Formats: sequence, C-alpha cells, structure tokens
Amino acid sequence: MMSTLADAYGAASEVLQAPMEPFSVVEAVEQHREYWKPVRTRTVLLAESHVFTTAGEHRPCRFPAGAVPDDLPNQFVRFVYCLAYGEKAFLPQGAEPMSGTPQFWKIFKACLGPATSPNYFDDVLATKSKTRERLAAKLGVLGQLRNRGIWLLDASVVALYSPGAEKPSPKMMKRTIEECWRTHTRCQVESAEPETLIVVGKGVCKTLAQELRHVTARVVSVPQPQARLSKSEIKETYRTYWEHCRP
Repeated sequence: MMSTLADAYGAASEVLQAPMEPFSVVEAVEQHREYWKPVRTRTVLLAESHVFTTAGEHRPCRFPAGAVPDDLPNQFVRFVYCLAYGEKAFLPQGAEPMSGTPQFWKIFKACLGPATSPNYFDDVLATKSKTRERLAAKLGVLGQLRNRGIWLLDASVVALYSPGAEKPSPKMMKRTIEECWRTHTRCQVESAEPETLIVVGKGVCKTLAQELRHVTARVVSVPQPQARLSKSEIKETYRTYWEHCRP
C-alpha cells in the first residue's frame, strides 16, 4: 500500500492528545533523513522518534560559511541528522539550547568500528572536542554511514518526547507507532530492502512485534541508549551494532 508522510501525520494527530508540531517540522525531519539515505541500504536502525521542535525554533541553522555542504538541509529540527541539534553555536536565534542526542552519535560510531578505545567517541562529543572539529567529525561519520549503507529511520514520524512536558501515555505511544508504521514507516523499510533491521529500544520492538515478523530483513533488538545498563552491557550493545554493520 502506498502512503505519504501526510497520511502518517494525520493518523498520529488523531491519536495523540497533545500539541502537535507543525507538519513543516515533520517534513524537514524527513528531508534531513532522505539526504543521508544510502544508495543501497544494508542496515536500517529503527528508533522511536525525533524530539519535539516548536514552530519558533524551526528556522535556518547558523553554520559558518563553507562548514557544511551547500545542499545540506538547513531547517532546524531536534533530530540527530540535523547537525545544529545539540550545538549551541549553530542554533537559530531563539531556539532553546539542549544537549542533543550524544547517545545516538555513539551508536553511529559503534556501527562504524569496534568501540574498544576509551577515546573512541571523543570526536563527536561536546564534552571532549571543539565545536568546529566536532562538526567536521560528525559530517565524516554521517558520510561513512551513508557510504556503508546504514540508515536511521524512526518508527513514529511525529515527536513522542517534548522537553519539560509529560510524555504521552504508553497506550497513545503504542497506537501512534502502530499508525505511523501502517501508513508510512513500513513502506520506507520495505523500499529500502535492508539486510538487517536493528530495532533501537525494547518498547519499539514490543509494539511492532507482530509486524516485524513479516519483514524480510534479519531483525535484531537492542536496548534504548538511555536504558540503565551496566558497563559490560553497554559494551555488548556497541559490539552488537558493529557485528551487524561491519562491511
């Protein structure tokens, strides 16, 4: 069944009893995602959703001239593929500074190599690197992911987390993910034809358990990066990413 992003947005808006982001935010998230889509997708990382972005924040990022490719999508959204997210120096005026999602940058790097060095993640972390060098490192990571066929999708096309606001009920989150999968995300996965689908978060995996049985790709489940894990469990999770993403 063909679907559109608008179908998924409409279906989600009927489920969530909370303020919705403008559809333009959801479109911009998709533009960032499509920019980094591989020509041939080998592995899909299926996460939960991006983070709520207000209409006032949804403005052009402020990158220095020549620091990013000219054709890079430039509308700010709270999404890991948006290189201004978590980077105060590049935020649009009036956007609330946030730490971004450093845990997903660690996931990205774990997909690219064995995270055995204690400094392996430093170049993409704000606490360990300088802003311009970090921007260059992040661009390099995203380029490598695209070249190796690794692509991030979200189960929900709308944000399920808004900083400082109460999360939707588990029932609403479940129904939103189900509706977005039915109307949009399933088609994205099927058209990408990945060899492996890594589901990030036990909640997403549980919600889509029945649907994932029909996916032709090998399905692997890993904990959410925010989950309370021991150091050995975190290392094992990073090892899982590398094992299923290595060339």
